[in-house]
Amino acid sequence: MIVQIIGPPASGKSYIINNYLNKNQNKSISYFDIASYTCKKNDRIKLLKNDIYKCKKKNIILESACGVRLKDSYVIKYNKDKKKVFANFLKREKYIDTNYLSILEDMEIKPNYIVTDEETMHILLDYLFKKKRK
Repeated sequence: MIVQIIGPPASGKSYIINNYLNKNQNKSISYFDIASYTCKKNDRIKLLKNDIYKCKKKNIILESACGVRLKDSYVIKYNKDKKKVFANFLKREKYIDTNYLSILEDMEIKPNYIVTDEETMHILLDYLFKKKRK
């Protein structure tokens, strides 16, 4: 089961994912963040897909701003209040590039689910990973 979590930079995706992984260490889940692939865009998506498909663990969480076209993956959009995203982005990056954030939003792949808080995200991840086992 591949679950993609998408949303704007500085929205708290990594924080929520890491909390979920810490609470579910007994589950066999691999985590990939497209931001950690630093080569050219087309190369990094190719490398990422290669890493995902050769991954031994069958439960995978993939984090990115826009999503990656992957067969048979579920996409969850983390939809945090824009004021909070801008505040986090400004704190982290020391500037706000609204054009960049707008372009990312336009490039997002269509989500299967939209969540607005950490608790709902965790419940949905539990549901999706349990669904796969049935």
